[in-house]
Amino acid sequence: MQIEIETPHYTPELEGFESLAHVQDAGQRFSYPVHVTAPLNAEMALIDRALAEAARAAHTAKSPGLRMVHQAEDPTQTAPPVYRQKSLKERLFRQRAA
Repeated sequence: MQIEIETPHYTPELEGFESLAHVQDAGQRFSYPVHVTAPLNAEMALIDRALAEAARAAHTAKSPGLRMVHQAEDPTQTAPPVYRQKSLKERLFRQRAA
């Protein structure tokens, strides 16, 4: 299991830091909102470790609560459709003929 934490932001209303954690597990990617209560002047290494632990706990919980499950990327499905546009010559001559 691999955990990535986005840049944490301090939220004064909650008196702590929050972030979005991305968990890569068994070839699938999940995202969880995570929060840890800590003072504004807390060390970032401590904050990152606590947020990663919160993400691990959310991922392994029986009912994970709010989480996003990302679909595996398939390049054949994500390619934008190709539209053929008439050439300038075709468009100009069509207007003259009409």
